[in-house]
Amino acid sequence: GIPLLITAIFSWFLINQGRFFIEYYLDLEQLGIYSMAFTLASPLLVVSVAIGRAWLSMGYKFLKDKEYNKYMLNASYLILILFILGLLNSFIGKYIYSFMIDEKYYESFVYIPYFSIVFFIMGVEKFILPVLLHFEKVKLFTYLNVIGAILSAIILFYFVDSYGLYVVVFTS
Repeated sequence: GIPLLITAIFSWFLINQGRFFIEYYLDLEQLGIYSMAFTLASPLLVVSVAIGRAWLSMGYKFLKDKEYNKYMLNASYLILILFILGLLNSFIGKYIYSFMIDEKYYESFVYIPYFSIVFFIMGVEKFILPVLLHFEKVKLFTYLNVIGAILSAIILFYFVDSYGLYVVVFTS
């Protein structure tokens, strides 16, 4: 319903606002580094979305049948897999990607671990949302997204000049 639509809009804003702040407060070179880091870390995002979508029907079935222990156990295994993939992407990715990209983008390697953390958290969110839906607590999720997007914009506004891309990545 409406709360999920609001959540989707603010989630989109949360993900994309960093680019706007980079364009306005930093320069296009920084935007290129940010975009490259986002792209290099995005395999984790793709995997987390795929796992999250595959999990939905199984997770809802566990919740509907009141098999909460099975839900938690299976969700924990999948979250552990996302965590391991995030670590691999963070620490091994730069060695693999260095063969694929131009040297002028090597600075983007610094931000891959931070994006991996962001994408891991986004992956974990895929396991929390069905629980909130099941127990009819969607408004809580909406409030958290709205507050997060507003706080993120405030933090970016005040700190992007001082901390540059680091603050943009962390507020994604």
